[in-house]
Amino acid sequence: MFMRSLATVVCLGACLSTARAASVTDSDGDGLSNSDESNLVGTNPNDDDSDNDGFLDGVDDQDGDALDNLGEIAAGTDPQDADSDGDGLNDYRELKAYGTNPIVADSDGDGLSDGDEVLAFGSDANVGDSDGDDLPDGQEVDFYGTGPMDADTDGDGAWDGDEVLVLKTNPLMADSDSNGVSDGKEDADGDGLTNHQETQITHTDPTEADSDGDGTNDGAEDADGDGLGTAAELAAGSDSALADSDGDTLSDGVEVGTYLTSPLDADSDDDGLSDVVETTQGDVDPNDADSDDDGVLDAAERRWDEDSDGDQLVNAMDPDADGDGVLDGTEMGVATASADTNVALGYFVADADTGRTTTDMVKDDTDGAGVPDGVEDANQNGRVDADERDPADPLDDGAGALILIEDLPSGDTQCANGGRKVSVGFDNGEGAGVPADGVLSPDEVDAETVVCDGVDGLVSLTTTTKLAIGDSNCELGGMRVDTGIDDSRDAVLDADEVDSTAFICSPQAEVGGWGGGGCAGGEAGGAGGLGLAVGLALLGLLALGWARKARG
Repeated sequence: MFMRSLATVVCLGACLSTARAASVTDSDGDGLSNSDESNLVGTNPNDDDSDNDGFLDGVDDQDGDALDNLGEIAAGTDPQDADSDGDGLNDYRELKAYGTNPIVADSDGDGLSDGDEVLAFGSDANVGDSDGDDLPDGQEVDFYGTGPMDADTDGDGAWDGDEVLVLKTNPLMADSDSNGVSDGKEDADGDGLTNHQETQITHTDPTEADSDGDGTNDGAEDADGDGLGTAAELAAGSDSALADSDGDTLSDGVEVGTYLTSPLDADSDDDGLSDVVETTQGDVDPNDADSDDDGVLDAAERRWDEDSDGDQLVNAMDPDADGDGVLDGTEMGVATASADTNVALGYFVADADTGRTTTDMVKDDTDGAGVPDGVEDANQNGRVDADERDPADPLDDGAGALILIEDLPSGDTQCANGGRKVSVGFDNGEGAGVPADGVLSPDEVDAETVVCDGVDGLVSLTTTTKLAIGDSNCELGGMRVDTGIDDSRDAVLDADEVDSTAFICSPQAEVGGWGGGGCAGGEAGGAGGLGLAVGLALLGLLALGWARKARG
């Protein structure tokens, strides 16, 4: 009895070992165990190429689904059935193309087979709610008739899930109650927020006016304390959680309610001045880039917040800031007005030379020579036309050539018997000089000479001669100044008595109008013949003045 039992135990152990060995035995060496060939693949475990097609049974594709027999066994699929789960997708495509489970017909459990999702509806076979509208794909197709890939099948602004589960509206009809307002734009609870805004943006209850029960309707809630309720913030596009959405130090409520500026743009009119700067200043329009419509954007106006001409208008609000008759845009060389300039108001005149020359918009006399820009530029078009003076050049305002004759007394270190010091130059304000003031200051002197009186009462003389255009010494005309001793005592400076000569030539301007320039002639004078102001004449574009100082 004992021996028989022992033998039975030994036999059982041996038999189990033999069975395990048989299950992993590959008698024909084709990569498939004998058991798999017999029970799953249906091939001959003793023939490595059961169908004699030249391929080992392990790499053969028994069901023709492009997945070899070894791959099918590894994946747990049926090597004799191309579509193991019968969902309309073969095993290979499920594994390699779609990542779905080849042995589960509905991989995501949404009620639609993987094949229907991929082939019929284009939905995601691995995601139960492909369009994220809170309705499973299967329910959308089978129960509601909505699109599993379209969160808002009827395009009314309310998602299908919200319509079905919350609003109880028809997800296939944009205006479920036929009142002329789409379901998404309806305000079901009358709190100032549309159904779409509540379901998709604020995530409040579209069927309850005061979702949080705090006594304030959802649309009037002011979470950031900027004075705008949620509905107003949404209308303005501002951030309902940020009091100053654009960071310009003006709260959204002040921008929208007081200044009508954009709470999303620190410089609403894009003129270079921030909204807070313009509103603080008080006069300039924060919603108009060119507040005075002169063609110059507010920030580009020189000293924009000052009143240069004292007319109670700051420069950015004054189309002629210096009151010289030439509009600011013209003075600054603006040829084409921006879209922000209302040219119909007449405060913009295009610069006729398209910015080639400009004048100072806050200085009524740009060249400082005493004649306003609007007088020099007679037609105020910004260009120096024929018969006009250049408002940027002091010389044509009377700031012309000056001759200063100073008597030198007897005993002077330069002239023992006395004489004259003759200085010439332009009254152009050079250095410490003042332009067009009729005084030749030391810094304005371009040339000077000393003419000493002779013995026995001989005196020095100075003469001026006008030079015509084309003169070899002054191409555009000018003045010749001769000095010398009147040896003949006839009060006339003869050619052989000239000791020194200076030429004062008309300058060349940048634009037209200088062609006729020249210098006026003067008189000869002796020691007794010169007064304090010997002569001042104006011809063309240069004025010539000469004077002498009283004897010391």
